[in-house]
Amino acid sequence: MNQFSSLISIIIPCYNCIEFLKKCINSLIMQTYSDFEVIVVNNASSDGLTEWYKNSKSPLKLQMINLNTNIGYAGGVNKGIENANGEIILVLNSDIILNGNFMEEIAKYYVNYEIKNKDSQITHQGLNINGKVLAFRILDKEGLKVESLGIYLSAFLRAKESKSIREDIFPAGAAFAFKKDIISKIKNSHGTLYDERFFFLWEDIELGLRLKKNGIATVLLDTAICYHHGNSTNSNYFYKQYLSMRNRFYVISDYYRNYFIKYFHVVLFYDLPRLVFFLISSPYKKAFFNHIKQKNPFF
Repeated sequence: MNQFSSLISIIIPCYNCIEFLKKCINSLIMQTYSDFEVIVVNNASSDGLTEWYKNSKSPLKLQMINLNTNIGYAGGVNKGIENANGEIILVLNSDIILNGNFMEEIAKYYVNYEIKNKDSQITHQGLNINGKVLAFRILDKEGLKVESLGIYLSAFLRAKESKSIREDIFPAGAAFAFKKDIISKIKNSHGTLYDERFFFLWEDIELGLRLKKNGIATVLLDTAICYHHGNSTNSNYFYKQYLSMRNRFYVISDYYRNYFIKYFHVVLFYDLPRLVFFLISSPYKKAFFNHIKQKNPFF
């Protein structure tokens, strides 16, 4: 492999996730490629994460940013980017375990990228592309499900719908890489990569739509394999349900104003039953409607 000349900055937001993080860090120690730094953003954890870091004798270039309050996954990624030294950014969930050649595969990709595109922009599907975002292969532990726009898509449905799947790929929030200079092209109104009003959940969907809107391709690097535990966040069920409902409506109001008409069948059989259950059972229903009214006048 030709020598990759740029440092890769790995950003891992963490909230009370010490046991998952240890496994993630161990998988990074075992990498066949080592020219990277690791930035752990501690979202005011109370599980001994700070003490673990102080006592850590990791061989990695590891630093921890300790925050006084939990600013969410989106805010944690943005904070990590502010402190990143690398030209390439790799965002990881704390409950990701990487195959041993994961980082090497990223480096290989960017070596080829720089050689092939040294003096020209990338062209993809007739668009002038100013950069690329890498997404990695992420399945559940049975290998049966992936997430698609917040709705689980089973292996059966994937097979049934495979002919209708286009080349459009969204970055998976659990693991994706990009050149840092892309941020200046797709940053939101606050000048950041992620929209922090999402806190966590759906922030990657919004980012994917923003990338597509700006003509930036997302590439599936299926040689870089990682394993995602999922559901590692220590939030209670009703709070996660509230964020999922709220953030999905944020995306719909920002990007799909005609959603309720065009996808009436989805609204009837998916959105409406979820909303009814939420209104009956959730202690967050008042907060849900307050946020919708304040930040999304459409509703």
